[in-house]
Amino acid sequence: MSAGAGSDLPLDHSESVGDVEIKGVQKPKDLIDQRWVTPGYFEALGQALVAGRSFDERDMKNVASAIVVNQAFVNAFMRGRDPLTYEVRSGSNLSSRPWASVVGVVANIRHSTLEEKPRPEYYQPYRRNFDSWSLHFAMKVRLPEQIVLPSIRKTLHDLDPALALDDVRTMKERMAEANARRCFQMVLLTAFAMLAVFLAMIGIYGVIAFSVRQRTPEIGLRMALGASSHQILLMVVKQGLNLVVIGLAMGVAISLALTRTISAWLYGIGPNDPLTFVLLPFLVLVVAGCACAIPAVTASRVDPAIAIRTE
Repeated sequence: MSAGAGSDLPLDHSESVGDVEIKGVQKPKDLIDQRWVTPGYFEALGQALVAGRSFDERDMKNVASAIVVNQAFVNAFMRGRDPLTYEVRSGSNLSSRPWASVVGVVANIRHSTLEEKPRPEYYQPYRRNFDSWSLHFAMKVRLPEQIVLPSIRKTLHDLDPALALDDVRTMKERMAEANARRCFQMVLLTAFAMLAVFLAMIGIYGVIAFSVRQRTPEIGLRMALGASSHQILLMVVKQGLNLVVIGLAMGVAISLALTRTISAWLYGIGPNDPLTFVLLPFLVLVVAGCACAIPAVTASRVDPAIAIRTE
């Protein structure tokens, strides 16, 4: 079991910024996200430490002695050097603030949305005089939520009957809430995509069926001259798929050209994802093959005598 507290939790759409200065580095032009946390907070979130250590009780006694930054902070301001050799100070009237040593680097935590690009953040030890109403607790337990919550509520009530837990959610629930809009969009787009595939299948079937009907005398003549039903079947399917392959080649080329434009709308997948560019064209080919199959089977069963007589 791990437990900790902080001024903000992941995915709670909170923002707290402050002025910061890094010794030996040009002062950042923009305000930087700042958070206050207690020892055990990163462990409770399961957040990996990239370098150094997290806060401990020694840091709680002297707020200005230590600071933890995230990986985005290191990438933005400390490239090419060991981040644990830097000193940082923050707050209003920076010149009067003491320097704090960077004691650790933590992996990026998304506080707004899952799609956002991680921003530079720095963490300070939780101050004793910080407003208690803005304190958020994080716990990592192995027991089910239904067993843990009553015990926590009882312990809190024993400490102070006036205190109460509010907005209790698991990280799975927080992520589900953060993904709710995207999930709805995905379901909606999937429905439209399936409709588009269905309409494309009908369109391909109609074009191939019309082509077969126009070429019925030709097909009958080919069969009269010795062409087998299997050869007629392959001929019709091949001609139908040739058109689909040309369309796919053009579509893939246009998609690759527009990858930079759509990259900002993607999350968890690269704009040049090889699986997407291989699987989807294959799916379209399968659908097109099914659409071509029915007219092809019809063409392979043409009676040569009847087909030639109609001509």
